[in-house]
Amino acid sequence: DIPSFRIAGFEVPLLSVYAQAANLHLAILRDSSIFGARWGLTTINVNENYNRLIRHIDEYANHCADTYNRGLNNLPKSTYQDWITYNRLRRDLTLTVLDIAAFFPSYDNRRYPIQSVGQLTREIYTDPLITFNPQLQSVAQLPTFNVMESNAIRTSHLFDVLNNLTIFTDWFSVGRNFYWGGHRVISNRIGGGNITSPIYGREANQEPPRSFTFNGPVFRTLSNPTFRPLQQPWPAPPFNLRGVEGVEFSTPLNSFTYRGRGTVDSLTELPPEDNSVPPREGYSHRLCHATFVQRSGT
Repeated sequence: DIPSFRIAGFEVPLLSVYAQAANLHLAILRDSSIFGARWGLTTINVNENYNRLIRHIDEYANHCADTYNRGLNNLPKSTYQDWITYNRLRRDLTLTVLDIAAFFPSYDNRRYPIQSVGQLTREIYTDPLITFNPQLQSVAQLPTFNVMESNAIRTSHLFDVLNNLTIFTDWFSVGRNFYWGGHRVISNRIGGGNITSPIYGREANQEPPRSFTFNGPVFRTLSNPTFRPLQQPWPAPPFNLRGVEGVEFSTPLNSFTYRGRGTVDSLTELPPEDNSVPPREGYSHRLCHATFVQRSGT
């Protein structure tokens, strides 16, 4: 019973289960409209099930979209931590709800009589590699919700493919700690020319720029974000070092390393689609862009 999965007041927590149940129900109705005569159903029964299928495609898709939007709209949108919560819910519901609902219209076997394979080209965002701790920093130093949303999330755009990533290295003078200071992305649209992004962060030059041309999908990153206190010369107070000191980018054929491999694995947030094969074959997502948000005052 599909209504059991949209209990008033619990629509958002139940939405992933609702999408799975709706998907199964639509698949059964589609099969009955295709094979109903072989199952012994009358023409009237087959047509009734097809009409139910069409009605429920709209009903289920609308509920998924409306509840997704309502869940996000009900969240607070003020602080940096609000944005982390918001982006996680957006990402999780995209993976477990919207990605499923996107295929509901394809169950209309009379509109789409030939079996087809759909592809998703939406964009989702992992957590920031560098996290800010409200317990250790004043609120004024932290990016606000609006700063995160406008700087970390790209505006709507056509599907593009990552070709090249150039990383600029900066450093903390205390102890000569090098870190990712900024970058530039070069991508292209299918059948189109290169698109060069503006420089994110700072075009630092403490080391020669590292340019990576991937020639294949980057399906995994292993990052090395750092957070440790540094003692500055007296009388300056201790300083908390935050930065990305290295990243390994993996494609099905090669790995590309910026300064060093880390342990923060992108597959933790975006697990493979097929775990029966190596990640280079069973991956579910590919890197398409990288953005950059700076802390206030830096």
